[in-house]
Amino acid sequence: MRSSSFLRQGVLVFAGSTFLNAAGFVYHMIASRTLGPAEYGTLYALIAALGIASGPIVVAIPVISRFAAEFAARGDRAHLRGLAVGLGRTCVVLLLAVTIAAAAAAVPIGAFLHAPAWAIPATAVLLVAIFAGSAYRAFVQGLLDFEGYALSTVIEGVAKLIATVAFATIGWRLFGALGGFIAGSAVGAGIALQRVFVRTMRSPEAPVRYDWRRIAHATAGSAALAVSASLFGKIDVVIVKHAFDATQAGIYSAAALGGSILLFGVGFVPAVLLPQAADRHTRGEATAGVLMASCGVLLAFGAACLAVFAFFGPLLLRVLVGPQYAAADGLLVWYGVAMLFVALITALGSYGIAVHRLAFGWAVVLGSVLTWIAIASYHPTLDAVVRVLAAGAALTAVATAASIGVESARAPRRPAGPA
Repeated sequence: MRSSSFLRQGVLVFAGSTFLNAAGFVYHMIASRTLGPAEYGTLYALIAALGIASGPIVVAIPVISRFAAEFAARGDRAHLRGLAVGLGRTCVVLLLAVTIAAAAAAVPIGAFLHAPAWAIPATAVLLVAIFAGSAYRAFVQGLLDFEGYALSTVIEGVAKLIATVAFATIGWRLFGALGGFIAGSAVGAGIALQRVFVRTMRSPEAPVRYDWRRIAHATAGSAALAVSASLFGKIDVVIVKHAFDATQAGIYSAAALGGSILLFGVGFVPAVLLPQAADRHTRGEATAGVLMASCGVLLAFGAACLAVFAFFGPLLLRVLVGPQYAAADGLLVWYGVAMLFVALITALGSYGIAVHRLAFGWAVVLGSVLTWIAIASYHPTLDAVVRVLAAGAALTAVATAASIGVESARAPRRPAGPA
């Protein structure tokens, strides 16, 4: 009975996440055709900058989910309400602080990205909407309300597409594309918020005390992977938008969007690897086998994607973003290579977290930052940018694997647990 429940929960989470990712690609299909390469390059750069700024979200999500799960398991409704209300207050404070800061810095940031100044505060509002949705969905997961999780993601994806099409129809272009993203994220956050508050607001409120030092230590590996995710595949887009003309930036954004298909396609590997490795490690069993099998699946799927990019790249780009972005074909395979190594970094990092080998964090952060510096220092052509990105991701993956290997070799052997 328990296994069937677990399977059902897994299917709901997978289906909801997959639908939201698919809706995201459809969103880009609509936006790229509506805006054209120049304005689409601006939109993609703003979204990339948003991804860099949202790194802390990735770190906060497991913390929120864990607190909610612990309180729910103990039947501690007072602290559940305290956590829900505290998140709400945090979102309001963030909305005010981030929007004011973005408005104050709108002109210089807009000048750097060659984007209109009004788009910077709008992107800040989007950041808070994404944080609210992610935070309350994590809360919903902690409550084991996976129907609510799936409902939130599906409705968010639908709302994003409907709003984007509606705004495009009335000719709002870039403003409409950002507005559609904001509307969808806000609706998804609202659904998750409603599911949480229905479960918590009838109870008295007890404030939650956070041991930030302990949380920081426990989430060190997740934080390192968040930094990697925030830089690889995003900082290059921002640099290209600053350093190249609008049309070339749009072409590069199309290649980045196409290459990210590989990254999303293998996203299930770390999700499966982490709990399996953690379970075997806890039992004192060998974990190398599950790591090798997971990396084998990842590399096989990645190789298949690269083959599609190599032989059907023009067709893929035509379907994804339209014929105006045909020049991105020459960048697509190299961007796919970069995303394959980024996926490998994520899988290795997930394994390191599962078996408590956290020294890899230094390799991931250092590799990400050095890649960023290399691209900022050397970007004569778009082809050079994507090759530096791929090389940096490859070297970071090797350093991550080496770090985990060295730490594992030095760790004392644990006796096997009971059968």
